[in-house]
Amino acid sequence: MTDTIEIPERDWGKVHVFTLDLRADEVPAFTTPDDSGWPLKRALGATHLDPERVEVLATRELTGMGLSGYLVEGQGVQEAQVVPDRARLDALTGHVVVLPSVALGTGAQTLRPTAPLAHFATYSETPARPANERLESESARGTLTGGRTDPAPAGQGSRARLIAVIAALAVAALLLVWAFAG
Repeated sequence: MTDTIEIPERDWGKVHVFTLDLRADEVPAFTTPDDSGWPLKRALGATHLDPERVEVLATRELTGMGLSGYLVEGQGVQEAQVVPDRARLDALTGHVVVLPSVALGTGAQTLRPTAPLAHFATYSETPARPANERLESESARGTLTGGRTDPAPAGQGSRARLIAVIAALAVAALLLVWAFAG
């Protein structure tokens, strides 16, 4: 039985992990798109797959970190989600395919992975911290004196610019009249 993975439209924040049951010398031909197609995309049953975003990893290259560490540190997966699978993830051998949501595009699709792929798990990325958080370091504290000032009334800056532009045009027109009159 194969897993069916529903990818909703504009899906984001997920990381899908698949095992790849191939010999090391077969992996490049399977995972690299060419003129005759892309076996990886076909085996996933994907309608869209961005080759620049697909990660194919040899688990032996993750020594010291393990696949679980790579998912947390390299892909931003929530550590609490990886903990229950840590031993199984780090025991995987051979190659794995890691698909972040961005690799699957913005349209809805249904993945139906077939051999040599097998769906291992789907994890959620750690949500990014809001960019508008208040800075709490000593260097972020201001050194301005004099307190707050009231903002300029709305529209006053625009009016001054308009008057300056009209005055400049009037001066330019007078110069042209003077240059051609004499």
